[in-house]
Amino acid sequence: MPFTVVPSSCSVHLSQEVDEGPKRGWDVPATRVIEGQTRRRRAPVIKYRHQLTGPEEIDRHIATNLAGSIHLIRAALPFLRRQGGGRIVQVSSEGGQIAYPGFSLYHATKWGIEDFVEAVAQEAAPFGIDFIIAEPGPTGTNFGANLVRATPMDAYNETPAGAVRRAIAEGSFEIRGDAARTVAAILSAAESETPPLRLALGSTAYSSISQALSARLHALEAQREAANSADRQGL
Repeated sequence: MPFTVVPSSCSVHLSQEVDEGPKRGWDVPATRVIEGQTRRRRAPVIKYRHQLTGPEEIDRHIATNLAGSIHLIRAALPFLRRQGGGRIVQVSSEGGQIAYPGFSLYHATKWGIEDFVEAVAQEAAPFGIDFIIAEPGPTGTNFGANLVRATPMDAYNETPAGAVRRAIAEGSFEIRGDAARTVAAILSAAESETPPLRLALGSTAYSSISQALSARLHALEAQREAANSADRQGL
């Protein structure tokens, strides 16, 4: 999924907040965007798509999918506090809880922003600010067509990463999500009284996330004895 910030009220970080907005990285000053969100229900969508090609692309990807959102979040917090609260919608993807081979950097940013928001949600709750992390699965957009792809390496041709690359290139990667219905579900959650922190969108996302969580829980439960053995003794 593309990186999308939908500040239905905006996005937030409590520590080291800034009142003046980010210094760089946005065509529209963050304060202007944020002030617009506190007055209007409809929010602009900031999009960017990328795939790993080299050191500069790594930096750009992290700056867009992770650091960019964090900067906007930091800039939003003072406005939300002053207005007595708000609701923040951060669009992630199912990739914030699962991982596809060949998308390692993308997943690093999605897992990063989700954990960031989960922590900030606890920090900001006393100010009447809550969060939704929207997690769409593969959705019918032109996301794949706009990927900047690294040059394929023969060593990975017959690996899971190679299979995913071919599926995307050939158009055989199954896409069940409907973009309009996904947006409608996000808006419905944003307007509800008590939305979930994480909102899975689409049957693929629901199934993939459910399987991943079940597998992690099973693996964790098998480690109970080893985990307990690491405690200090005599407490």
